[in-house]
Amino acid sequence: MTPNRNVHPRKARRDFLTAKKATLKHSAYRAYKYPTKHFVQYLEREGVESMQEMDGYLIEQWKLNRQKDDLAPATFKSNVKHIKTFVNWCESSSLVELGIGEKIDIPQIPEADQASHKHITLQTAQEILGYLETYQYASRQHALFYTLWETGCRISGAIALDIGDFYPAERKLEFVDRKEQGTSLKNGPKGERNVTISEELIGVLNDYIEVHREDARDDYNRRPLFTTRTQRLTRQRAYKNVVAFSRPCVYTNDCPHNKDIETCEAAQKKAKAFGCPSSTSMHPIRRGAITHHLNSGWPKDKVSDRCDVSIETLEKHYNEQTKEDERETRMKYVDRL
Repeated sequence: MTPNRNVHPRKARRDFLTAKKATLKHSAYRAYKYPTKHFVQYLEREGVESMQEMDGYLIEQWKLNRQKDDLAPATFKSNVKHIKTFVNWCESSSLVELGIGEKIDIPQIPEADQASHKHITLQTAQEILGYLETYQYASRQHALFYTLWETGCRISGAIALDIGDFYPAERKLEFVDRKEQGTSLKNGPKGERNVTISEELIGVLNDYIEVHREDARDDYNRRPLFTTRTQRLTRQRAYKNVVAFSRPCVYTNDCPHNKDIETCEAAQKKAKAFGCPSSTSMHPIRRGAITHHLNSGWPKDKVSDRCDVSIETLEKHYNEQTKEDERETRMKYVDRL
């Protein structure tokens, strides 16, 4: 079937993203934005002015071009899957010839390459917490990082917390899905849980609320736990905060990459902090926190409940225990034989 609409790739992308935004959670929607942007930019460089010109050869050439960017295998596979979804939507909208989407092969990659294994170690977490406790005690950065590390929650779960979800007397945080009010949990109502926290974290959160928390409300007049001057803390702002203080030169005053701290742009400018190879994002914190729970002897089913992750996913994406870590965790059971 020949497409009957003459639509520019940019407009096709805009319409596709609008359709996706209505049906997907924000994090899933964002995952489509960059791959489709890169794809459309490639089409424009090739002189494509209408989606009618799309064919299998162009898609294969885009895949070869994308591979030159030295992406991780899992990232490349994800990019191709997102473009396949985009092309399938274009088919259903009569923008491209039927059958093109079926021709897009999703690359098969070894299981070992399917998950990122970057995580922060217990030592790194302790060094970061030591720095924050000394120089930024009870700041939003301190309270947020401590919460992420101790609970193993996702960043979406942390920024969804309200002050009313913090129960210091009961030593707990309640993670509640409030999708209709702009703060959904990744697994919806199934991800709701009450998490016990330490007296130390309670103290930091109490001091943060009393001294440093900005008294802002969100668009639904709720009182977020983590705030900026005007609103609920966003994922983007949280990322910038974590990247900034997770540079080794910040919390150890040393550079593992043998850079001169005084002249290193990533060291001197917070806006360039992401350029530090050792700075971290959110997921390595969660991955490290879950591994720390396991190394501390927590049963996998209890970690699964606490961190809202299936045991299968935990094993595949989050468990960074070495064989020696696992042996040491089992040692306490030997005397029971």
